[in-house]
Amino acid sequence: MNHIPAFRIRRTEPALRAALFALLFALLCAQPASANDGLVVAWGGGIEPVEQTSISIQREDLDIVYNEEAKNWTVSVTFYLFNPESEAIEHNIAFINQAYTGKDARFNGKITDFTTRINGKETPHAYSVGPATEDGFMAYTPEYFTSRIRFYPGLTEVSHRYTTTGALGWGPLRYGIGYTLTTANKWNGPIGVFNATVRLPPETTLLSEYGEKKSVLEPFGDFNIAVDGKQRTVHIRNGGLCASIRDFRPETDLFVEFYDREWYLSYYDLFGEYPKKAEDMEKRITPWALMTREITAADLARYPKEKLRYIRNAVYALHGYDFKDPELKAFFEKFPWYKSDPDFSESRLSDLEKRNIKIIARAE
Repeated sequence: MNHIPAFRIRRTEPALRAALFALLFALLCAQPASANDGLVVAWGGGIEPVEQTSISIQREDLDIVYNEEAKNWTVSVTFYLFNPESEAIEHNIAFINQAYTGKDARFNGKITDFTTRINGKETPHAYSVGPATEDGFMAYTPEYFTSRIRFYPGLTEVSHRYTTTGALGWGPLRYGIGYTLTTANKWNGPIGVFNATVRLPPETTLLSEYGEKKSVLEPFGDFNIAVDGKQRTVHIRNGGLCASIRDFRPETDLFVEFYDREWYLSYYDLFGEYPKKAEDMEKRITPWALMTREITAADLARYPKEKLRYIRNAVYALHGYDFKDPELKAFFEKFPWYKSDPDFSESRLSDLEKRNIKIIARAE
């Protein structure tokens, strides 16, 4: 099943909710949660010294991969930390995760398979948990992964790898992950070079609201961009998101979410209408309906005849047909899932789609 990127549950405006199978990517502010040592931060990710330090992060390489089959995320991060002193410095280094442990803990449970390596050698860590805290209808539990590290003069490589199930957001089949970046500000100075890659499943759609702070992440790979007012929608066929920044002082934390593709293509119809009630879902002709069920005369009766031409051609658009008609081309180019393919062939159409084309053509 193709998907799109949520991290924590929150209310969503109707215009955003309608973009199901849309991935919202942004660096959003995370409010630190308090604990007895004052070090707990929202979500997992990042490392921080327990004491003040002269050590700086020269480079951070972050790689986040969504595992389609397992429906979880693998996070790998490597820090190159520089000790400017002439003597070795020892620090307790804390990696902290906020694990949701309420009713929907399967969507954002505790970290698994956590490892720490120092200069390539696996290093033991101490594990502890804080008291659970209620957050709406869910509860979260802070997890602490702490290592005692001796930083010799010059560079030390510290790397972590772990698996997390991510988060459940608004609506069904919504997945996501959060990664804390702002812990880097506990070290001395900015991150010299910050590199990040978030690898996403095929056919992922992302939303970015430009009325808010712009994400440092940018798409890579085979992608298409559509802009509607303040909202930029990016459809990534193969690829993901990435960033490479020098002298980086993160002000906010990483937040990525996606939904099920079926939901995205079946929520809006081609003319921006979305169901007022659940029972209306089956009555509209959506892109998903054109691919998965036979269209009836009753379905078509809901639409004026001048719109049937667009509905019929949507079948071709879903498979990348390169429209020569300027009106049709302009109509479909506003959809982020549409991208013309010079190698289009009608052989891509299923028998059901071909029948639907004939049914709609007769009604025109």
